[in-house]
Amino acid sequence: MSRAGTGTGASTVIAEAAVFTEPGRPLDLLDLAVRAPLAHEVRVRLAATGVCHTDQSIFTGAIPFKPPLVLGHEGAGVVDVVGSAVTGLSPGDPVILTWLTQCGSCFYCVRSQPELCETKPATDPSAPPRLTRDGDPVAQLAGVGTFSSVVVVDAAAVVRLPGDMPMTSACLVGCGVLTGIGAALNTANVRPGDVVVVLGCGGVGLNVVQGARIAGSSRIVAVDLMPEKLELARRFGASTVIQGTDPAATIESVRELTGGRGADVVFEVVGLPSTARQALELTRPGGRMCLVGAAPLGAAMDVPMYLPFVSQQKSIIGCRCGSTNIARDVSFIVERYRRGDLLLDELVGNTVPLTKINDVMDNLDSAAVARTVIDFAV
Repeated sequence: MSRAGTGTGASTVIAEAAVFTEPGRPLDLLDLAVRAPLAHEVRVRLAATGVCHTDQSIFTGAIPFKPPLVLGHEGAGVVDVVGSAVTGLSPGDPVILTWLTQCGSCFYCVRSQPELCETKPATDPSAPPRLTRDGDPVAQLAGVGTFSSVVVVDAAAVVRLPGDMPMTSACLVGCGVLTGIGAALNTANVRPGDVVVVLGCGGVGLNVVQGARIAGSSRIVAVDLMPEKLELARRFGASTVIQGTDPAATIESVRELTGGRGADVVFEVVGLPSTARQALELTRPGGRMCLVGAAPLGAAMDVPMYLPFVSQQKSIIGCRCGSTNIARDVSFIVERYRRGDLLLDELVGNTVPLTKINDVMDNLDSAAVARTVIDFAV
């Protein structure tokens, strides 16, 4: 006998979704059939989703993915139906979705690197696709696909939230907030007194700024091309802001602020070879440069090997979703948010309906806001 709210016996529902069909072409707004969840799956009705530059990179073809595909990978909503083997979640629970599932027992998880988890959620190849259009399967980006009003996901991608968090803010936790906060606290291990430079003050960069603030950085230098984003960076904890239209002048300014040495930790949050090279120049001897920005596939940084690394002992650190431990770090972010010393609501610059998704994608680079959020209730 199945209990109410479990996948057994649940019916298919219809979702409105923005579907990627080919690079550069506007996303198609389509009705998709969403099946009931299997044993280890959860069906969620989305309330809100963030729009990330990774979504835009797939949209433009800079990061190749096979269509048809529902984009979006950071969302928040309410549990609709749970699979028969799912524990700890019930229909009606407020949740966030994250693309970074972690098993807790593989080679990487037991070595405190769960962000590199090598165990993928179990899938039955004979199971019907989660989302379909006229019977044909439609894939979900990173197994979540939050540009859809209803999704079925693996239970490992679902994290329960307190009921008092606004969904339009909570949706950003699943990628942008975890990545930025984690880059500072986990990946680069910013220490009290460190001088930090953040290149790029979009949604992720602002969270690097506040992560460095929480870590006790003595000076946080925020660099961006847009004055509006630099003003936001001050709100999130930057002590110095630089409009980086002249890279040479930016390097000179940072050196003046640091006695000619450079910064202890520099974060590249743009995803371009030019800013990565600049970040390395801004890093002091013995310092750490952290690559956070999602660069186009195949982008390369051409730098000399001897002087910065052998002679000056600089380090380059890669960053995968802020080296996040989902169970630990989501709880940390929620606690800090509820205490008032971690900003989430202030990240939300615009809320728009799903019907405006193509306008958002077209203007993502020029938007003078931290994050645009799709509100499914609008």
